Amino acid sequence: MSASTIHAGSLSPWRVEWLRVWRTKRLVGLLFVYAFFGFADPLLARYMAKIIGSATNSSQIRITVAEPVPADGMVGYMGSAMQIGLLVGLAMLVSACAIDASYPLAIFYRTRRRDLWTLLVPRVTVSLATMTLGFALGLAAAWYETAILIGTPSGAGVLRLLAAGFCYQLAFGGVAFLLTAILRSVGTTTAIAIVLVLVSSVLTTWPSVARWSPVGLTDYAGIYAGTTGLRTAIVASLVIAAVAIGAGTTIAQHRQLER
Repeated sequence: MSASTIHAGSLSPWRVEWLRVWRTKRLVGLLFVYAFFGFADPLLARYMAKIIGSATNSSQIRITVAEPVPADGMVGYMGSAMQIGLLVGLAMLVSACAIDASYPLAIFYRTRRRDLWTLLVPRVTVSLATMTLGFALGLAAAWYETAILIGTPSGAGVLRLLAAGFCYQLAFGGVAFLLTAILRSVGTTTAIAIVLVLVSSVLTTWPSVARWSPVGLTDYAGIYAGTTGLRTAIVASLVIAAVAIGAGTTIAQHRQLER
């Protein structure tokens, strides 16, 4: 965004960040990713039996698939949103918050702002808000598509999925922000964040760990049905996010720049 378009002294960091997200089309791109899965996953759940039947059209092979229920459409969306959607969102967050990735820009930011948190907090907050908005939009699309193709999903179940997805994204967004402050490199930080998201799914095999971590929020079928408790995992996610964002801001504030 050119200096002629926005004068840093006339706009707050919050407005500048929202304008940056909008004008660079990052908001539109992220909304599209979540909305795509919101419409596509219930459609896939509805016609999965026919797809498998066509693929295994043989007298020797017969696969029986149960009739889809509303939970299938919502759970399918959550699986895609909390993997691919989350990874896209984290990449955008890292790119926005890596103010030390470029040495000239790092010098510029640090000489113009005495308190660096006034620049970082709006960036991480707007990035997380954008991810939340995209996730909620996709969830609404999944509810609509599921209601048309399969059946009306449970309102309480959808709200539980909304809370779980929000806290899960918040926790990983905070960790990605902390990694950005430590590592500086956009590529390295994004790669590590992707690995953490993928590896976290393995932790679901340890119930004791999953219960006290954000991983406990990935039992989407149980969360939708109300059989999986959320309180402990939500508290753990909020604590992780708060500590990670606070630590990341402190580290970035006191970093000694090196070429």
